[in-house]
Amino acid sequence: QATWAQIRLSYCRLSTRTEGHIIIEDLPKDTLKDIITDAFARIDKMVNTLHRCGSKVIRDIVVKSLSELLAHGDTSDYHKSYSVLIESWVKITLKDFANDQNMDSAPLLYHSLMGYPSPLPKKLIGSILEQELLKYGEMESRATMLCGNMQIRIIDILLNELYCSKEYYLDRSKVLVRKAHALRSSGVQNISRCLESLSEAISLLRSILLDSSRGNAIVMHELAIAYCLHAHCAQEANRGGKVIFDDARSAVGLWSKMGTSHHSSPGVIFQQPSETLVPLLCSLVDLLAMKVSQS
Repeated sequence: QATWAQIRLSYCRLSTRTEGHIIIEDLPKDTLKDIITDAFARIDKMVNTLHRCGSKVIRDIVVKSLSELLAHGDTSDYHKSYSVLIESWVKITLKDFANDQNMDSAPLLYHSLMGYPSPLPKKLIGSILEQELLKYGEMESRATMLCGNMQIRIIDILLNELYCSKEYYLDRSKVLVRKAHALRSSGVQNISRCLESLSEAISLLRSILLDSSRGNAIVMHELAIAYCLHAHCAQEANRGGKVIFDDARSAVGLWSKMGTSHHSSPGVIFQQPSETLVPLLCSLVDLLAMKVSQS
């Protein structure tokens, strides 16, 4: 309670007030960020201690902390701050439901966050769920089936409840690619669904590029990744060589353009392609070499 009260007070001090004709800002924004980061770290430590003691209120604390600490101001800088708490949520869930035969009974953050008296904006809830999705992916080696099940459930919520409108096309396409990854890792029997997800992602990303007045490097990179993965899935589904070569050509063509392109949104700093680029290119070269040797 003291931590939540301190954050609310800090938000009040951050907001500007007027005395005469002078606008005074009592608290620097960086200071507020440090306070929130420290608050999440302390709450995370408390949550783990309570879990070791067998407390039943842990999930309520996590949900209230996220809802209270992220309720005001610009939360775009707080991903790393609250990710520690989400990681603990995931670890605790994996421990509590490791031997539960009904994996669908394991709780998801979405339902708890939406059920909070003052729910966060859907965009922010989407960001939180993406963090939850990421953490389950990182811990998949600990509990493969449970983590896989949780990832698919989170993905379905993101696609069916949050990222539905045109303004979320980029977010939706990223989740669709993540869905393809999850389906592909669960077995070759899901390869058709992988291709469906990737095809939708490609369609959405292409529509974003068509609507943009100039090249968008983030969209181009995501589209290239989707084409690359589509080529691999097409190979596993025994699709024709033309599909694979067309996907490869599209991916390489997009990546080659990225050096001279800019974001479509002004003021956004260009982000270099992620570390997944080199492995993807290498795997694509291997795939093409294999197809050439077979032809």
